[in-house]
Amino acid sequence: MLSALFVSLFNGFYSRMVSILSLSISIISLAGATIVMLRKMLKGSVRICNCASPSNHTAIITGATSGIGEATAVELAKRHWKLILGCRDMLAGELIKNRIELETGNKNVSTLKLDLEDFESVKSFVSSMPEDTLVHLLINNAGIMSTQPRYNNALDNIDANMAVNFFGHFVLTIMLQNTFKRTFQKENKKPRIVIVSSALAKHGQLNGVSKPLSAAPEKDWQASTSYKNSKLACLLFARELEKRWSSANLDNFVDVYCIVTGGM
Repeated sequence: MLSALFVSLFNGFYSRMVSILSLSISIISLAGATIVMLRKMLKGSVRICNCASPSNHTAIITGATSGIGEATAVELAKRHWKLILGCRDMLAGELIKNRIELETGNKNVSTLKLDLEDFESVKSFVSSMPEDTLVHLLINNAGIMSTQPRYNNALDNIDANMAVNFFGHFVLTIMLQNTFKRTFQKENKKPRIVIVSSALAKHGQLNGVSKPLSAAPEKDWQASTSYKNSKLACLLFARELEKRWSSANLDNFVDVYCIVTGGM
């Protein structure tokens, strides 16, 4: 009786151990395969996507003189896109333009003055483009994080971070609405709007966006809070824009994307 009970217990224990061992081997194998794939990706031997973009399409990029904007401009130029770089610093813009042309051989790169903190500059940027211009991609990438309180008197004392990161891009995008519609109607393919936000947007304060955006007293001002609020505004703008311009029930003439770049 005891012998039979022991055998039964042993068999049950053995079966469980075999199951656990099999599961462990599967997990280890999966982890190993994942590590191998990551190593190949990091070495550049595996490409997730090497998607070719249509030639001669036009992209507007803000903040293209450094960082993500510059890298994006270079990659699009390699794929034969026509680029319009919106630059606050025209000297830096010309340097980037020359480097892109030299590196990629793409001569369809132009720079236009664009100060997102100055709405008149935004209007001038849009009006300087020929009326028949088609725009297939707008990348709202430019951004600042002013570490000192700075307010724009011409914009009802709006905080500089909010003015550049959100309001300037808001005005730019709205002013290009007819251009997007014209592009869609002529080519029957929706242009894309890409709005760059930040993971810090989740720490933004809605009241910092919804108050008539007048600046807080300087004693309460914090650079990080100002930046987070501006990126939350970008995220909410993308969400509302998608509803109004990319909904099947409404106009539906663009595709809208909001991206979070991660820690840089």
